[in-house]
Amino acid sequence: MPVSFNYVIKALDTAPQSELSKVARYKNLRNSFSVSLEANFQVVKSATTIGDIVTTTTIVSSVEKLLQSAGIKTTDV
Repeated sequence: MPVSFNYVIKALDTAPQSELSKVARYKNLRNSFSVSLEANFQVVKSATTIGDIVTTTTIVSSVEKLLQSAGIKTTDV
Protein backbone atom coordinates (compact mmCIF):
# COMPACT_ATOMS: atom_id res chain seq x y z
CA MET A 1 0.00 0.00 0.00
CA PRO A 2 1.56 3.32 -1.04
CA VAL A 3 2.05 5.89 1.71
CA SER A 4 2.58 9.61 1.31
CA PHE A 5 3.44 12.19 3.93
CA ASN A 6 3.37 15.16 1.59
CA TYR A 7 0.42 14.90 -0.81
CA VAL A 8 -1.72 17.14 1.38
CA ILE A 9 -0.03 20.38 2.40
CA LYS A 10 -1.00 22.91 5.05
CA ALA A 11 -0.73 25.97 2.82
CA LEU A 12 -1.81 28.66 5.30
CA ASP A 13 -0.69 29.38 8.83
CA THR A 14 -3.85 29.33 10.96
CA ALA A 15 -4.78 29.97 14.58
CA PRO A 16 -4.69 26.94 16.89
CA GLN A 17 -7.99 25.07 16.65
CA SER A 18 -8.22 24.62 20.43
CA GLU A 19 -8.74 28.36 20.87
CA LEU A 20 -11.77 28.55 18.56
CA SER A 21 -15.48 27.74 18.60
CA LYS A 22 -16.88 25.02 16.33
CA VAL A 23 -18.01 27.52 13.69
CA ALA A 24 -14.73 29.45 13.86
CA ARG A 25 -12.75 26.21 13.42
CA TYR A 26 -14.25 25.59 9.98
CA LYS A 27 -13.70 29.22 8.94
CA ASN A 28 -10.13 29.05 10.25
CA LEU A 29 -9.34 26.07 8.04
CA ARG A 30 -11.07 27.30 4.88
CA ASN A 31 -8.59 26.96 2.01
CA SER A 32 -5.74 26.22 4.42
CA PHE A 33 -4.92 22.82 2.87
CA SER A 34 -3.91 22.05 -0.70
CA VAL A 35 -2.92 19.04 -2.76
CA SER A 36 0.72 18.66 -3.76
CA LEU A 37 1.56 18.87 -7.44
CA GLU A 38 3.22 15.45 -7.00
CA ALA A 39 -0.10 13.80 -6.14
CA ASN A 40 -1.61 11.74 -8.92
CA PHE A 41 -5.08 11.17 -7.52
CA GLN A 42 -6.55 10.13 -10.87
CA VAL A 43 -5.29 6.59 -10.21
CA VAL A 44 -6.19 6.53 -6.50
CA LYS A 45 -9.65 5.25 -5.57
CA SER A 46 -9.46 5.48 -1.78
CA ALA A 47 -7.32 7.11 0.88
CA THR A 48 -6.91 7.04 4.64
CA THR A 49 -6.06 10.16 6.62
CA ILE A 50 -4.10 9.65 9.83
CA GLY A 51 -4.02 12.45 12.38
CA ASP A 52 -1.96 12.63 15.54
CA ILE A 53 -4.83 14.13 17.57
CA VAL A 54 -8.48 14.07 16.55
CA THR A 55 -10.57 16.15 18.93
CA THR A 56 -13.36 17.78 16.97
CA THR A 57 -12.70 16.16 13.54
CA THR A 58 -12.60 19.61 11.92
CA ILE A 59 -9.13 19.13 10.43
CA VAL A 60 -9.70 15.59 9.17
CA SER A 61 -13.08 16.61 7.73
CA SER A 62 -11.40 19.45 5.84
CA VAL A 63 -8.71 17.12 4.50
CA GLU A 64 -11.30 14.51 3.48
CA LYS A 65 -13.29 17.13 1.54
CA LEU A 66 -10.09 18.24 -0.21
CA LEU A 67 -9.22 14.65 -1.18
CA GLN A 68 -12.73 14.02 -2.46
CA SER A 69 -12.64 17.22 -4.52
CA ALA A 70 -9.32 15.97 -5.98
CA GLY A 71 -11.09 12.83 -7.23
CA ILE A 72 -10.74 10.26 -4.47
CA LYS A 73 -14.00 8.34 -4.10
CA THR A 74 -13.58 6.90 -0.59
CA THR A 75 -11.79 8.41 2.40
CA ASP A 76 -11.30 7.04 5.90
CA VAL A 77 -9.80 8.45 9.05
